[in-house]
Amino acid sequence: NTGSMKGLLDKGNVAWISKNNNPKRKLKYTLEIIKVKKSLVGVNTHRANKIAYDALQNNLIKELSQLDKIKPEAVFDKGTRFDFLLNKNNKKIFLEIKM
Repeated sequence: NTGSMKGLLDKGNVAWISKNNNPKRKLKYTLEIIKVKKSLVGVNTHRANKIAYDALQNNLIKELSQLDKIKPEAVFDKGTRFDFLLNKNNKKIFLEIKM
């Protein structure tokens, strides 16, 4: 749930949508991005981990670059899961992505 998007839904804002032909879906389209002034705002919360994974793989986050391993959906202990387990210089880093 992205919460209220009233500040994003101004008349004239450009929006990006994706189409899905899955007959089980309630809607055929998904709101992905809204351009507000000069900023692009991602509103599809399902994309956050995919964007983070791409950034990690391509060393786009300076503090988390040159990783030895990236493991999505990592279990910390029984009942606790993090979005990523990273290994860098023999150190474990658990990473949770929030949008």
